[in-house]
Amino acid sequence: MLAGGAATGVGFWFFCPSSEASSRRTDYKRKLYVMRGVSGSGKSTLGRDILKKELASQGLVAGIEQYPPLARAFMLSTDDFFAGLEGANAAEHYVFDFKKLSTNHKQNQDRCEIAMELGITPLIVDNTNTCLWEMRPYVELAKKHGYTVEVVDSMKGQGLTLEILKQRVAARPTAGKEIPDVALERMLNRYETLPDDPEAAEAAILKAENPYAKKTVQ
Repeated sequence: MLAGGAATGVGFWFFCPSSEASSRRTDYKRKLYVMRGVSGSGKSTLGRDILKKELASQGLVAGIEQYPPLARAFMLSTDDFFAGLEGANAAEHYVFDFKKLSTNHKQNQDRCEIAMELGITPLIVDNTNTCLWEMRPYVELAKKHGYTVEVVDSMKGQGLTLEILKQRVAARPTAGKEIPDVALERMLNRYETLPDDPEAAEAAILKAENPYAKKTVQ
């Protein structure tokens, strides 16, 4: 993992970089990528590609292909809290429970804040984030801890239809991640657009309100 200083540019290596990478590495800016995209849109794959490029640029010789668990230090998904390892081969088994969704989202946000307090970079929030208010807690944490934010939308430019998404989801190898067609359709229908301008996008996210939050009686 890499830990970066917010302003000092100080970094700590837990894996040894190559001498060439070490000689050119001068900048440890903290960065948060917020992924968004309907299930089946390739969001997680895109997030892993971003992580591989980021780690390679920082001189990490042995990447996430050689050490798959390494990705979980940087990629923060609420789905992790629905998954467990079981069986002799420690295969991942995913069991979704709607009643735990709110709690697990909060756990993922807490995990993100701990990682930010440690200065780990880059961090990648790997959730669907179909609505702007779902990204707000992470953007607020980034501002609090000195991280720059980049929202990455896996839906753009693919021309994805409900039928294509159905086929992709059906082909997933992880047990328990089957998503009903009605749920996919609901995700598409609630998908909110985000301004292309980064400042306008951040402002829109920070103004977005959670419609399910309990209102405090004044």
